[in-house]
Amino acid sequence: MIVVACYDFCNGIGIESLAKDTNSQLETPGFPDWLRFKTGLSPMYALLALACASDSKLPTCTGGFEKYVQVIPDVILFTNIVNDVISFYKELLAGEKGNYIDMRAQRDDVDVLVAMRTLADEGIRIRERVLIALAGAPEYYANFDAYAKGITHFHTSSPRYRLMELFVSEETACL
Repeated sequence: MIVVACYDFCNGIGIESLAKDTNSQLETPGFPDWLRFKTGLSPMYALLALACASDSKLPTCTGGFEKYVQVIPDVILFTNIVNDVISFYKELLAGEKGNYIDMRAQRDDVDVLVAMRTLADEGIRIRERVLIALAGAPEYYANFDAYAKGITHFHTSSPRYRLMELFVSEETACL
C-alpha cells in the first residue's frame, strides 16, 4: 500500500498540472476528492502512523493491521484536511487557484472561506470518529492521537505556512 501511495502521488501531480486551469464542474462532483487523494501521500502516512512496533504480532504476522485497517480511510482524510486547511492561508495570499478548498467551493457553490470552515469541521469530526473506533486498541489509539497532534503541530509551527503572520499586531510588526 505504501508503494501504491507513492505511484498515486506521482500520477496525481501529473494530473493536477494538466487540470490546474480548469474549473470544477457540477457534473463531476467527485473530481476534487479524487484528485486530492491522488496528490497526497496520506495513505502512506496513515499506515506508518498507526503501525505499532510493540505489537507482538508485528514480526510474525500482520503487525496488528486488522486492529486499525477500518480507520485507514479516515486517517487519510484527516491528514489531507489538516494539510489543506493549514495550507489555505499561504495559498490564498499567493493567489493560488485550483487547490482542494477552491475546487470544493466551486463544486458546492459557496465562498472559499465557507468551504474552508466546512472542511475544518469535517476534520474535527473525523478525528473524533477515529479515536472512538480505536478505543478498544489503546496502542493504536495512542499512535493516532500522537500523530494527529504531531501533524497539526508540524503544520502550524512551520514558517512555510505563514500562520505567524496572523498573530502579528501592528505594534509588534514595527519592532
